[in-house]
Amino acid sequence: MKHLLIALCLLFGLSTAAQARQAPLSDPATINIGRQLDDTQIKNAIVTGAGQVKWQTREAAPGRIEATLDVGGGKHTAKVTIEYTPQMVKIRYLDSFNLKYETVSDGRIFIHPNYNVWTARLAAAIQTQLNQQQPGQVVTTPLAE
Repeated sequence: MKHLLIALCLLFGLSTAAQARQAPLSDPATINIGRQLDDTQIKNAIVTGAGQVKWQTREAAPGRIEATLDVGGGKHTAKVTIEYTPQMVKIRYLDSFNLKYETVSDGRIFIHPNYNVWTARLAAAIQTQLNQQQPGQVVTTPLAE
């Protein structure tokens, strides 16, 4: 009986420790633009904001940018797709490396909690840049090749 109790305590302790390194994947809420900005202004706001929080960007298609965050010299990588229209910007998970991404049997998705922090910072930086854009103002920021 004593061995069973010890085994249960160890199992619970290891299970709790593993869960602490994962959280439900939660992409940021859609950013509503709320004013008349053109595609170039929106794209520039995304690229500038992403760069400020160390995300590398590339245009994947019209209205879609892929952004990659490399942490620890390749030790951890997060990749998102950023879709945009004149009305909104949406950030969604695309891929990751070494971030404990896992889909469980009931369809819930878990990932290292830092992913949620990093994408929240990305969204906030993009929102800040969008707020600084003035209708009709054109400023260009090159995308990474």
